Amino acid sequence: MDYPPQFRLQIEDQYASDFTSDPSHNIEGRDHLVTFQIVSNIGFPDNPVGAYVLAWEDSHPWNMYYQDHDFQDLVVEVTGIAPVVPEPSSVVLILLGISASLLRRLAVSRR
Repeated sequence: MDYPPQFRLQIEDQYASDFTSDPSHNIEGRDHLVTFQIVSNIGFPDNPVGAYVLAWEDSHPWNMYYQDHDFQDLVVEVTGIAPVVPEPSSVVLILLGISASLLRRLAVSRR
C-alpha cells in the first residue's frame, strides 16, 4: 500500500492490461486519462456546468495498430458533485466577528 494512500483511476482492457491515471503505474510511463471540467453550456444547454468528463486511452505501446491516442476509448461524465461547503470553524469565526461588532456597538450606545 502506498503511504499516504493515493487515489487513482484504472481500467482493464480485453488483454488484461491495466491503464491508470498515474503514469508511474503504466508500462510506458504515460497518463492514459484526461479530465475536463464543463465550465459553460452556451450552445449546449444539456451540459451540466460543473460536471467532469473523464476520457480514457487504451493504446498499447507494443501494438502499432492500436496507437490512436484519441482518448475516446472510454468516456465518462461525472455529475452531482457537491459544492464546497464552508468549514464549521469558518462559520464559528464569522459568528464571533459579528458578535464582537454587535457587543462593541452596544457598549458605545450605552455611553
